[in-house]
Amino acid sequence: DASVHDSRALFDLIEEDDGDKRLFADSAYAAEETERRLRKMDIASFIHEKGRRNAPLSESQKALNALKSKIRCLVEHIFGYIENSMGGPELHYIGMARNAAGIGLCNLAYNMKRYVYLSKLRKAAA
Repeated sequence: DASVHDSRALFDLIEEDDGDKRLFADSAYAAEETERRLRKMDIASFIHEKGRRNAPLSESQKALNALKSKIRCLVEHIFGYIENSMGGPELHYIGMARNAAGIGLCNLAYNMKRYVYLSKLRKAAA
C-alpha cells in the first residue's frame, strides 16, 4: 500500500540471516519495540535518536546522530541521484523478477555514470 510509511514495513524488509548486522535509519524508525526486535535479531541499531518536546537531544546524542549521518548520506546520495537526475526507478512491471531486473539496470546505469565521472577526475582506473 502506497499510504504505509516505510517504518511500518521495516521487518518485512530485513531478515535474521541478512549479511550485514547493522541498520542505519532516520528517527522515523525510532521506537522501543523496533529496538527490542533488532536486538532479538542480533542487528545493531544505528537509528537516529529523536528529540521530544521538553526533552531535546543532548550534545552527545547530536554528535552520535552526526556520525550516523556520515554513513547514511553515502547511500542516500545514490538514491537521490537516481531519483532526481535519472528519473528514479519508477517501475510498473508485474512480478518481482521484472522489478528486480529494472532496479538492477537502473543501478548499472548509475554505476556507469559514476565511473565516467570518476574517470574524468582520474580517480578510477581507465
